[in-house]
Amino acid sequence: MISLDECAETKEKACELANKFARYYMDKYQVIWAVHEKEHGKSCFHVHLILNSVSYVNGKMFHGDIGEMNAYSKYISKLTKRKVRFEFKRKTSDEYSTAET
Repeated sequence: MISLDECAETKEKACELANKFARYYMDKYQVIWAVHEKEHGKSCFHVHLILNSVSYVNGKMFHGDIGEMNAYSKYISKLTKRKVRFEFKRKTSDEYSTAET
C-alpha cells in the first residue's frame, strides 16, 4: 500500500500516479492496482498494487528483498518528488523494518 500526501490532491492524480507506480513491474509481472480515499495522517489517497509473483517473461518468482524495495522507493520518489519511507513485516516475527529514500 502506498499512502499519497499532497502530491495527489485529486482522485485523477492519484490514479495517474498509481498507473505509473505499477509500470515499474509491468515488463515482467502482471499487475493490477486500486486507489481509494482514506484519510491517514497527511494522506487522503492510498494505492494498492497486486502483483502476480510469477514472472510471465521467465517464470521466476518475485522476492521483493530490501534491495528491490529500495530501488522501487527511489522510483516512487523520483515520480512524486517526495521522500519515501517503506515498511514491511518480517515473515519470521511481528517486527517491522523501515527505510527512507
